[in-house]
Amino acid sequence: MLKNFRFAILAALLLANCLTFAQKSWASDSTSVATVGVLLPLHLDSLFKAGSYRYGNSIPKFAISNLEFYNGVQLAADSLRQEGINARIEVVDSRNNAAVRALFMGENKPHVIIGVVQSAAELKLLTDLAASRNIPFVNASYPNDGGLTDKPNLIIVNSTLRTHCTSLYKYLQRNHSTDNLLLLHRNGSADQRLMGYIKEAETNTAAIKLGWRRTVLNDSFEVETLLPYLDSTTTNTLVVASLDDDFGKKVLRTLSSYRPKYKINVFGMPTWDEFPLSRSEYRGIDVFYSTAFITSSGNLNVFRSVSEKFKDIAKSRPSDMVFRGFELSYRFTKTMAAHPDAFNGHLNDGDARVFTDFKFEPVQSKASAGVSTDYYENKRVYFVKKTDGLIKGVY
Repeated sequence: MLKNFRFAILAALLLANCLTFAQKSWASDSTSVATVGVLLPLHLDSLFKAGSYRYGNSIPKFAISNLEFYNGVQLAADSLRQEGINARIEVVDSRNNAAVRALFMGENKPHVIIGVVQSAAELKLLTDLAASRNIPFVNASYPNDGGLTDKPNLIIVNSTLRTHCTSLYKYLQRNHSTDNLLLLHRNGSADQRLMGYIKEAETNTAAIKLGWRRTVLNDSFEVETLLPYLDSTTTNTLVVASLDDDFGKKVLRTLSSYRPKYKINVFGMPTWDEFPLSRSEYRGIDVFYSTAFITSSGNLNVFRSVSEKFKDIAKSRPSDMVFRGFELSYRFTKTMAAHPDAFNGHLNDGDARVFTDFKFEPVQSKASAGVSTDYYENKRVYFVKKTDGLIKGVY
């Protein structure tokens, strides 16, 4: 994205602090307006001081992704207006406490709020505010559930780790059960939590259990460590059950050094979508990771349309955050406009689909089982296959 364009957008944000896209319906018989609030940490308090921009002609890394999400929201607003959807989208800097409370507590409260939250504490605060006003709150980011229960107004788009692990186990059962399977992890609380989710999936999933071998490694394992576990006569499928990115990258480098003698698949965590897999140190390995979001493979026509519109404005290619801002704003605004009195019951409707086949289901913890819904969670997880950094398939 051009620096001048980014600077212009930031200047507009400073002046407005709370941007509104008002759309008039083209349908003469429509009187109701679907109002949607979007909470984004735009970091205006950090980017500006006494009315002056602090970073010259550059944009700090901490501000870029949310600014790009905002651009996606703007493109969604344009598309909704062109379709004649009677809606109003209001973007608020979530770091401005007064603006946040005004959004929730104002007389014209939104019908639904989409939030990009930064912490579990912030998620609790926002869902509590939403519950007090009976507003559905769509959590578009991580942390997913924040350990919350009894929040039936909370809608989680980015599937929880438990869901990712369950989907991984089922995917391996369907597609790799006859491979030479190896489960790798480190010691430590985070990895043990993942292992707990995998064991839970193994217990609760029907059909024959996976015959994998489990190996615990430390961060300083040697290159030769994994060789005794591999079989040159069949496909070797390794699962790296760790959220430590450095550990995952070391496993990939190690396995890459074994090629071409061994055919290897490696399944990693959702964070692997940001791994620089085109580097030579990771070459020759088929890498899979799970994700709750897809873009071009889900709807090529919309992908091209958003890309072209963004290029016209910014003279560059849109990032994943642009598409995410577009998809969530478009989908939930259109759903609310069509079903203002039964929003949660239509979360999975296909007429508002953009790229992703979301599958929202009510979730209950053991503590609330039979009493109430803890939240609604997207249970549809995709698996992306990459080889040498190129996407080879989405499943």
